[in-house]
Amino acid sequence: TATEPANPSAGDVYIDESTGDVYTYVDTNNDGVGDTWENQSGVSADANNILVNGTDGLAYLSAVELGIYTGTGTPTALTATANPSAGDLYVDESTGDVWAYEGTTNTWVQQGGTLSSGTTSPTATEPANPSAGDVYIDESTGDVYTYTSAGEWNLQEGDNIYKADSSFTESRVATLQNSDTLTFAGTASNTVLFDTNVRLNEAVLDSDGDLGYPGQVLSSTGTASNSVDWVYPNSGIAALTTGNYLIGNEGTLFVQPIGTVTVTLPDPSAPENQGKRITVKRADAYASPNFLKVNASGGALIDGATEYNLNLSYQGYTFEAFGNEWHIVQRF
Repeated sequence: TATEPANPSAGDVYIDESTGDVYTYVDTNNDGVGDTWENQSGVSADANNILVNGTDGLAYLSAVELGIYTGTGTPTALTATANPSAGDLYVDESTGDVWAYEGTTNTWVQQGGTLSSGTTSPTATEPANPSAGDVYIDESTGDVYTYTSAGEWNLQEGDNIYKADSSFTESRVATLQNSDTLTFAGTASNTVLFDTNVRLNEAVLDSDGDLGYPGQVLSSTGTASNSVDWVYPNSGIAALTTGNYLIGNEGTLFVQPIGTVTVTLPDPSAPENQGKRITVKRADAYASPNFLKVNASGGALIDGATEYNLNLSYQGYTFEAFGNEWHIVQRF
């Protein structure tokens, strides 16, 4: 007050303990003698200040002073501010759309275009009144279109999206993460064609997920499932039997006959067997009455005979199908 504190001098500081306000004793007429206590709390009254005093006496950053407004619906003088300034921003709380106040036209202009969709590709009339930057999605195909400043809807395909025959403009790399797989799904009538060189930097697995062994090749099993297996060239799958056996995909059959055992070769005239080689070999020392005979399906001949006996210790034959007959190409 004028009397408390007593005898102040210019530059003295006084704190109101009830509010925390800070006062300084100043010389307002520049005569060298202090004459007035001025409250130094609050914020500047400068017109460009973006800090304002709250009802609790505390200062806060004002969105309005920053030129940021919100409301529901497109901005108008009522939903935003009656006196907008160039550069002010408005956010539609119902859609998230952002508008900026254009100083040259004194209008609110939506920023970033609009997003719309329909059941077909966009036309000259649908969607209505598009603006540059608008985005449209064809719900039937998932295609994305953008509206250009030239007044055209452009399908966004890019360098990595192909909806029709096209060419890569540069190298492409697709990297799978962790245990992810890339599957070409289809039916038996679908085919994946490679009309250029293919380089494999990693192992190739067969239908069972096997890596195979050095010297083996991938061979069709002739079945719809598990259709390829790693096998040795001209030998196929190896098996061991002690009883009668009808050879299917086996390329080599080892036999340790118990009693009289008959091994039957498949039909040599079947297209899938033409040129196929099968080896049948005793895997034991011959001893009576363990006899081994080889014949062919459908009564086909083997080198002109209906059957061959393998009754010598560790005896074996390699047969090759040609025409309607099996031929012996190796004895051991």
